[in-house]
Amino acid sequence: MVKKIALSLGLAVAALGAGQSADAGCVVFERNCGTDLATTMHFTGSDGLGVTATATANGCASKVYQDVLGLGVKSSWLDDSQVDISGPDELLKITFACPVIIKSIDFTSVDCNDNFKLIGDGHTVATGALYGSGVSHGEVVKTFNFGPITHLDFTALDCNDGYKVEKICYEKACAIPLPSAAWTGLSGLGALGLIGAKRKLRNLI
Repeated sequence: MVKKIALSLGLAVAALGAGQSADAGCVVFERNCGTDLATTMHFTGSDGLGVTATATANGCASKVYQDVLGLGVKSSWLDDSQVDISGPDELLKITFACPVIIKSIDFTSVDCNDNFKLIGDGHTVATGALYGSGVSHGEVVKTFNFGPITHLDFTALDCNDGYKVEKICYEKACAIPLPSAAWTGLSGLGALGLIGAKRKLRNLI
C-alpha cells in the first residue's frame, strides 16, 4: 500500500513539474493568399498562446499589413507596407498573452542592405543585419535566446532598411495550469495521508 501511494505521489509531482516547464511554440503571420489591413490582428501560436499585432508610426496608431510574406506596417496609402523608417518611424508591435523567451524569427521581403532592431518590453534586446542571403525579397531566419518578455517591437535602423515578419518561435516563461486530473490525484493523496496519520495516532493511544 505504501509503495502504491509513493508511486502515485511521484506521478502527481512529475505532472506538476511538467506543467511548470517551458513550452515551445511558433506563431506564423503569413496569409495563404491575398492581403489584410487592420489596426489590430489576433493570432494563435502552435501551442495555443494568444498573440496580438498592432503598429505605430511616429508614436501614433497605424495599420498592420498582412500578406503571403507576413506582417509589415502601412502608415499611409503611399507606404510600401514593410517595417521601415523611410518616412515615419514605424513599429510593428507583437504582444504575447504571457511572457516568452524568443528563440527564432523569420524575416522576409529582405534586400541586400536591410537591418533590424528589436525592442523587448521597452528595451533594445537585439540588432542585426538581414542581408545574409543576398537575395532580393528573400527569407532570413535569425536565432535568439532572450526574454522573458511580453511585448516585442520591430523597427529599422536607418532609412534604407525594410522587411516583414513571417514567423516567431518561442518558449513560454509562464506556468502552464496543471490538469484537473493531477489536482484530483494530489487531493486524494492528501486524504490518504490524513487517514494514515489518524491510524498511527489511534495505535499510539
